[in-house]
Amino acid sequence: MHNRVLIIRSEPALTSELLIQTYRDRGYLVEAVTASLPREDILRAAGDSQIAVVELRSDDSPMFELCEYLRAHWTGPLLILTSAFANADVVRVYQMGADGHYPYPCNMRVVMARTEALLRRSQGKLRVEARH
Repeated sequence: MHNRVLIIRSEPALTSELLIQTYRDRGYLVEAVTASLPREDILRAAGDSQIAVVELRSDDSPMFELCEYLRAHWTGPLLILTSAFANADVVRVYQMGADGHYPYPCNMRVVMARTEALLRRSQGKLRVEARH
């Protein structure tokens, strides 16, 4: 079974396209939506996903509110990718319910490792299988 990932972005961007392609290359089924969709539509898309990845800028209050809404109505792991934040902003990300955080610019190998770790924990698989 393939894991589904929902990518939520403020607007389509080059980083988003690289992120989408990286997940697809790893065998994930990807749905990418923009935050301008009605919240109910984003929540419906999240319902079929095992993890949601949100691209968030520090000055984007509506995206913070969307993340809070998603966390209040959806129980899957929430990974936040952020532009350079002050420590107070990182704390806010976790207080709103994020399960993981990674700053831009993103190293895609690290993003994938964090994704896989969050999925293992959410699926009750705490043991890591050795990769050669």
